[in-house]
Amino acid sequence: VSDAGTLKRMDYSYIKAASTPHFYAQMHSAQTISDAAWTTLSYEAEVLDSGSVYNTSTYRFTPGVIGWYYIYANLSPSNGSGMNYGAMKIRKNGSSDVAGRLHNGTEKSYLGCSVAGIAEVDDVSDYFHIEYYGESEDDSNIVPDTSSGSKRCNFFGWKIIGA
Repeated sequence: VSDAGTLKRMDYSYIKAASTPHFYAQMHSAQTISDAAWTTLSYEAEVLDSGSVYNTSTYRFTPGVIGWYYIYANLSPSNGSGMNYGAMKIRKNGSSDVAGRLHNGTEKSYLGCSVAGIAEVDDVSDYFHIEYYGESEDDSNIVPDTSSGSKRCNFFGWKIIGA
């Protein structure tokens, strides 16, 4: 902005930089999730990662930049038949819940779940991960749908511009 507040041009690099850091990860390998237990989800395939803020070994998003972030995750079980209940939560620093979502519907053949939230990073070491809890009718383990080309298990987040 120049000339007494008149916008002469817009440089995309300023907009891009404002929403950084950001990441997008997917689950490509099957993960067994125990019935009736909270389990950290293993989104191990990075699609996008500005500044190496997502760790594919610990499945953590560590922005390293103070600010407010939008965070989203979803999971769709491949063996959903017979499932009674599914819940997800975004966890900050392994202990506090940022957001939670449950699905307890009548359609038991395919019980997926998603969660979204806005969280503050007030320390550069703050991190986020996703946990899932599912219960099945026959106490069997839950396996996410990671079929070829599937985009049914995702985890992503970015810094909110101006917040």
